[in-house]
Amino acid sequence: MTPEEALNVADEAVYAHTDRHLTDIQRMILRESLADTSYEDMQGYQIQHIKNEGSKLWRLLSEALGQKVSKTSFRAALEKRLKSGNIGGNAVGKQETPVLNLLTLEIQQDCDLLQQLLEHNDNNYLSDKWTSCFSKNRNVWQDLSCRLSLVQSSRSLMELVQDFYQQVDAIEESCQKLLALKSRILPLESKQQKCKGQILVLGTMKPPEWTKDYFMASDAVALVSIQKIYHIKFKSLKETVCKILDLGNRIVRELNQHSSQ
Repeated sequence: MTPEEALNVADEAVYAHTDRHLTDIQRMILRESLADTSYEDMQGYQIQHIKNEGSKLWRLLSEALGQKVSKTSFRAALEKRLKSGNIGGNAVGKQETPVLNLLTLEIQQDCDLLQQLLEHNDNNYLSDKWTSCFSKNRNVWQDLSCRLSLVQSSRSLMELVQDFYQQVDAIEESCQKLLALKSRILPLESKQQKCKGQILVLGTMKPPEWTKDYFMASDAVALVSIQKIYHIKFKSLKETVCKILDLGNRIVRELNQHSSQ
């Protein structure tokens, strides 16, 4: 197992366990530990900080790999993980194509969702499905063997897919923020409709309790303000979606090329 393979296996195991990649210092500690470098001889950080991060890293890898590992035993654990994932040698050639086909289908589904978002009528609010429709579509990508197969096939393509999913996660987060704005807008619009657009103005006095069901001047100001924010953010979101959709379509084309080789 090469150092690069070891780092990839560790990174994918941690990502599968925490949905986060290794940090720069964690990768440095792994790389130097593979070369049997002591904590004291590692460069770039304070020795105590390296030791603390090292302890955290071995605990994290122990959880991710399902067995206790240390600075001296992690290499064997990573090799075991590599073999159990059927990565390397002829196993990759046998399993790579169907895995990539499934991943292609999954990314294509995300592209279809992005296209729906891009074509969404600006005058209509987003539905609640956009709260988690992207994150639910990760069955293949969450499989460690899939990501390791992709690394073996093309490291650059693997990085593109990672970037795509990170940006899709950001899109979903933006949708959630828009839905939060929608939850503030709808009650005000409902109140406005019940009052048939009439606005109750009481001057500077504190509104009495009985006015809570009326559409107040302050409600009108708030509604216009929130609606404006919503539409500005939605327009910005669509501009981002357009770029990510291009990336997703590019990945689908490249995955299809790899599958046909």
